[in-house]
Amino acid sequence: MNKSLFLMALIAVGAMAHAGISSVAGATTIVSPPASVRDDQTESNTQAFLFLEKGDVALGANLNVDAVAAGTYNSAGLLSTSQILAGTHVASYMLHADPVADLTKTWEGSMTFDEKILGVIATRGHLNDSDPILGNGGTIYPTGSPFDDSREFELGTAEYFVISNDLKSIRYRCVANTKFDQFRVVTESVPEPTSMAALGLGLVGLVRKARRKA
Repeated sequence: MNKSLFLMALIAVGAMAHAGISSVAGATTIVSPPASVRDDQTESNTQAFLFLEKGDVALGANLNVDAVAAGTYNSAGLLSTSQILAGTHVASYMLHADPVADLTKTWEGSMTFDEKILGVIATRGHLNDSDPILGNGGTIYPTGSPFDDSREFELGTAEYFVISNDLKSIRYRCVANTKFDQFRVVTESVPEPTSMAALGLGLVGLVRKARRKA
């Protein structure tokens, strides 16, 4: 019994960094929210970093996103502004790819979420606008920096993303030429990491109490 409680605690605490993400593949690497996703701050020539920004946000106003339907997006002309309605509870994730030493690099990978994808934000303006709403409070974003124009997915035959038919997965190919690329995924909400942490710590406490009684 004690062993079972301990395993449950480990699972709950370990899930904090992966909340809402079922699996990743290829270059996609799940990380805790970095201190900064400005140019030259969080870099890798082989890994594209995916992190949970917020697990449960009730939108105070309609949110502009660039893609909501299943399909392949390999041209800026395929993007169109749609809105997620105010009052909707959402979770947000960011994919960030920034090469070391300003080299041109390519990342390919995929990500699958526990909850339905409500929209993808891939254009500079919508990324900037959504940072205050969906961004992680401990992360510095490029908004207002000289490199704002580098953060969007330009899209083309070399760069694309694909939303799966079940609206749970995204496959992508990202090409960053000297600077960085980013897109934000908005899904239905997931349990807050703090709630899972409390659950995990509570289970750890139960394990310790049970051991003292044994």
